Amino acid sequence: MPVLDSKGAAVSLGGELGRGGEGSVVAVADRPKLVAKLYHKPLDAEHEAKLRAMTALQTDRLLKLAAWPVDTLHRQPGGPIVGLLLAASRRLQGDSQPL
Repeated sequence: MPVLDSKGAAVSLGGELGRGGEGSVVAVADRPKLVAKLYHKPLDAEHEAKLRAMTALQTDRLLKLAAWPVDTLHRQPGGPIVGLLLAASRRLQGDSQPL
């Protein structure tokens, strides 16, 4: 599934790293410090607003400590959010908990 970042630039996705009830996490082929989370189902307006706010709140400290959202993903420019780009300075393994 081709995806675009919030500016309309194509994001090249790699292999799946994990899967959960809400979505799948995949590698970003040409950006090893990022991963993409792709949602299984469409998001409601409240969830989209929360994700946009989270991307706006990123700081260098957060990006070092957590797999924090740095951008939203879309199937068409300005379209609904279908996923996120997450900063992952190291690929995390094991259990995780939502914030």
